[in-house]
Amino acid sequence: RLVLFSLLSVSLLYGTFIYFRIFQFELDVNIERFLTLALFFVVSMFYVFLSDRLTQDAKLSNLMIEENRVAEAMVEMTRILSSSLNTDKVLSSFVARLREVIDAEECAIVRIDSKSGAARLLMRASQPDERDVAIDLDQYPELKQACASRQLLFAPDAKPTGLLAVPMVINESA
Repeated sequence: RLVLFSLLSVSLLYGTFIYFRIFQFELDVNIERFLTLALFFVVSMFYVFLSDRLTQDAKLSNLMIEENRVAEAMVEMTRILSSSLNTDKVLSSFVARLREVIDAEECAIVRIDSKSGAARLLMRASQPDERDVAIDLDQYPELKQACASRQLLFAPDAKPTGLLAVPMVINESA
């Protein structure tokens, strides 16, 4: 559109100059110089258009690469889930890969008993040997909130480094 608008503008100006020459108005305009400048203008607009298009293509390409990376991670996680009957091995592999995919400092699976409200850390990516440890939910109000709302919660200001909580809902229980 920008190139077409530029060409239209140049054509209108050129037409105006020709109109004045036909009716013998005295204009001190060198048509050849005008057309040379107009050509440079159109070419520069084309380069602006082309660079904008290349930038958009690069952003789209990066987005597709990221989508492909996430899809590959999901396939690998599905493979991990179906490859073993050992729960600890599956959970350990799952949190390690998820931590890597989302580029997080830590990734853990916490189970909150819906009746008692007690929370247990089932698996932690940074310390896979630390399993089934009781945790105090009062220290993590974001986890309580995510469990109660049953919706993803992103708390960038949570202490010490921010938190992303994704409740898993099974049979109406978070």
